[in-house]
Amino acid sequence: MHPLKINSIPDRRCAILMAMVWLLATLLASPQLYTTKTVPFAYGNDTYYNCREVASRDYSSNYSLVIFIITFLLPFFTLLYVYGKIGFRVFKRKIPGYKTSIF
Repeated sequence: MHPLKINSIPDRRCAILMAMVWLLATLLASPQLYTTKTVPFAYGNDTYYNCREVASRDYSSNYSLVIFIITFLLPFFTLLYVYGKIGFRVFKRKIPGYKTSIF
């Protein structure tokens, strides 16, 4: 099985789509490089480090909302629409054969 050797999608277009997916993933994750820091905290006599988002409250909530929309809501409604269209077409079709047949 060779997933990149699909006859319906040319090699150049497949490479461009893969590059766009990687670019989008990198762009979505890049703000984490600037907002995530290790913060020391004391517990008893020991010092531990916690990796957390250190950003303003407005930025953090806006970023989380954008990520939620792009990574969850957009794919969810796309799948809902596509499966709805498939289901509508399948149930709209007439079943071949005679109505009196058992199977």
